[in-house]
Amino acid sequence: MPLLRRGQVLTSGDGSRWYAVGDPLGQGGFAQAFSGWLIDRSGRRRRRVCIKVTADATSWHGESYFGQLLLGDPRVVGLIDSFPHQSRFMSEVRTRYILVFELERETVKAWFTRGGTPWTESGAERELMGLLRVLGKLHGMGATHRDITPDNVYVAQRRRLKLGDFGIAKHGVGGGPIWASAFALEFVPPSLRSYQRSRWYDSIRHPAARSRRTGRPHRLKLPIASTTIVTLTPLRARSDSASMNRFATRPSWKM
Repeated sequence: MPLLRRGQVLTSGDGSRWYAVGDPLGQGGFAQAFSGWLIDRSGRRRRRVCIKVTADATSWHGESYFGQLLLGDPRVVGLIDSFPHQSRFMSEVRTRYILVFELERETVKAWFTRGGTPWTESGAERELMGLLRVLGKLHGMGATHRDITPDNVYVAQRRRLKLGDFGIAKHGVGGGPIWASAFALEFVPPSLRSYQRSRWYDSIRHPAARSRRTGRPHRLKLPIASTTIVTLTPLRARSDSASMNRFATRPSWKM
């Protein structure tokens, strides 16, 4: 059941911005997405946006928090607004949680589903390195995304890839490990799915991550399986779960 309706107008938490809901874009595990517009007081459209709505306060908080934390990063889908929205259904007042983002073209999965062309090897390497820098920021602050799939990586202008959907991203308390309590089943190694391993991170040395002080490579903690999917998807004109799962535990830094 749609949580919003076409033409509905949403008002930001401080009452200074208005958004008109458009057509549905899709639905994930925690939220529904709609196209929309930032509008002025008179209802004139000012900017196209993506409006996400969820009834789950925890995932809303994660998206909002990490969206603010990574605001301005050119490799992250930009957060514009975040606020709760109350509506009345008969005698019941219901709270929904709204996130407003920059409207990107489509996901990597949708790109290939409609027949989009793969990236060249050099182009895929450039895009992967851009995404890895975002992961470097996250892991440098003791956090991980936990949900990197072709559905959560977006194709922006000039075929630039951006990371989105931080609803289940998580910090490790006190620099401790992040337990694999939530993940997309199709895009993690069998050891996580079968509970043989309970932590996200594997520690590897990545050639692009270097210490500013010594110039030597850092040892980074990366979710290898998920990152490998991002490596492979731009090179392959396929993004179905079965083909991706075959490569889930084979990290490849050189393409």
